[in-house]
Amino acid sequence: MKKEFFNVNVSAYIPEKNFCVKRPASLNNPKDNSVIFISESELEKAAQNLDKVKECLVFCQNSFEIPSGLEEKHVFVKSEDARFSYCKFFKENNISYYLPEDENIKCVDGAFISENAKIGEGSVIMPGAYISGEVTLGKNAYIGAGTKIVGKVTIGDDFCVRENCVIGSDSLTMDRDETGRGMTLPQFGGVSIGNDVRIASGCSIGRGDIDDTIICDGVRIGDMCTVASNAYIGEDSFLIISVALFSDVKIGRNCMISGNSTIRENLTVGDNSTVGMGAVVVKNVPANTVVKGNPAK
Repeated sequence: MKKEFFNVNVSAYIPEKNFCVKRPASLNNPKDNSVIFISESELEKAAQNLDKVKECLVFCQNSFEIPSGLEEKHVFVKSEDARFSYCKFFKENNISYYLPEDENIKCVDGAFISENAKIGEGSVIMPGAYISGEVTLGKNAYIGAGTKIVGKVTIGDDFCVRENCVIGSDSLTMDRDETGRGMTLPQFGGVSIGNDVRIASGCSIGRGDIDDTIICDGVRIGDMCTVASNAYIGEDSFLIISVALFSDVKIGRNCMISGNSTIRENLTVGDNSTVGMGAVVVKNVPANTVVKGNPAK
């Protein structure tokens, strides 16, 4: 059964329609009875993906031509900025946060672990760590003292995270309403981490807005790095000390992201590329490329 996060009737948007939406979904992974927004870059695949599901509330750009048959299955709300309208949906319906449920916690050698958490054999969890109920840890994990793993987080085998990290927290994806007041987009996704991943101390890994933030096999993340919501880090890529990845950044395979560099939202760094120390990346980086400087070139 698909998880329900809220229950909103679409008649407020189209009076002649009468069904409820109960969860967010992305266009890449659509679900029945969900709220979806379509960005300009997704227009070509929108029709095919929306045809797979039914009874969704879809926020789209004014330029989107609704294919025949889809208007009967869904409710479409057009605007100049589909993402803004999607954010506003949560504010209008008083859906402010998705917070983890209260759960039974047991203290094991000074670590606080939910009774519902799944811990693989051979794992070591140091004092002061916290593991919530939707977490699945693979075999031979090491969780450093003071590290918190919260929400829906799935981690593979041979994982090591050092002291005082947070994995799975909200990244506080934000927008402003028409008056300039802040609108926080609630985050419903999780974090998916592969095998043989190492994370040094003081890092923050934000969960996805809808789908998961993904860290692939063999990734290394140095001290004090920030990985915001919906990021994707490809196999065997390295983030050195104090790297900041904004929301929806995609890092390819075998990349080197050097210390104190920043990559702004919605950008891609291609396979086998290097971002130099202190660089500020403001446009996509092709594969097999070295960039450095501010702005990075």
